[in-house]
Amino acid sequence: MPVGSTQPLGFVLLGVESLERSLAFYRDVIGLDATESVAWSGAGFEQSFCLPAGANAHAVTLSAGESPVGRIVLVEFYAEERKPVRAAHEKVFLGLANLNFYTLDVATSARELVAAGCDLWTDPVAYEVGSGKGQPTEVIVEGPDGVLLNLVQPEGEEGSPVGDIQRFLEQRGTTRTGFSEVVTTAHAVRSIDEALRFYVDVLEHEIWLDVVFDRPDSNRLLGLPEDARSRITFVRGEHLFGKIAMIEALNYDVADLVPRAVAPNIGYLAMGFEVADLEATLVASEAVGAERHSGPVELSLPGLGQRQVATIRTPGSGALTQLIGAV
Repeated sequence: MPVGSTQPLGFVLLGVESLERSLAFYRDVIGLDATESVAWSGAGFEQSFCLPAGANAHAVTLSAGESPVGRIVLVEFYAEERKPVRAAHEKVFLGLANLNFYTLDVATSARELVAAGCDLWTDPVAYEVGSGKGQPTEVIVEGPDGVLLNLVQPEGEEGSPVGDIQRFLEQRGTTRTGFSEVVTTAHAVRSIDEALRFYVDVLEHEIWLDVVFDRPDSNRLLGLPEDARSRITFVRGEHLFGKIAMIEALNYDVADLVPRAVAPNIGYLAMGFEVADLEATLVASEAVGAERHSGPVELSLPGLGQRQVATIRTPGSGALTQLIGAV
């Protein structure tokens, strides 16, 4: 049942090894603006993240100015047992996969990330998304905390999906270091059709692009087997940024990282969406197969203030999604 929410991706939540180091990267290298850190502890925090009594953490939110989409919430959990969600250079897996940033010069941006200590998977790769849809140039790099970063230079004819993005980016501008906020996040799923029941039927996102990737150039970019076939579907809310790109393996096996993507571990832990009616969204989510992970509880979110937070496991993969409502 639709609940009238077409909000794009509000934020991604990353568990970090060192808040100081990760904050310096996203603030100084990517060029995002940071809030003051917020200390998390107490029963609401413990319940929200399913942590034992006495757990605590610090969190910071980064954004592109006042943009309400594509923010990054960094959380350093103070716990002895913290494990990486993803091993370095692990390329084929199920779960929350990467953060996409647009740039007007992907080669220069890639060099800047390498200078900051990131490893490239390949040189930038230009490829055709589909007939008449545009020709982005992309590169994937190993970011801090085992989080993959995908840099995208969008190019396309006026009126094409990628061309519209190119013109929007040129008009909107970038951060002081040449990047956007998180414009898309990749979500590797077992079933796109199951996941769409949440994104489309509950959040009322629209399908922006739905294609099959099976070309050597796109497979090389994604670190997939040469003969891999993948369904890739983009959905979006009421913004050209803050999209979700789902990928489903059609003829190859993937490792399941979803069980590792929980607090207090280090890596990409959850997506976040602000919703107009939290209780109605929870009811609708569970009706399409989402499982309740925690909440709702009251939590102070840096940059968003005191809010009601509930966490679900998203249909199609089980990856964590936080739903944010008013107090």
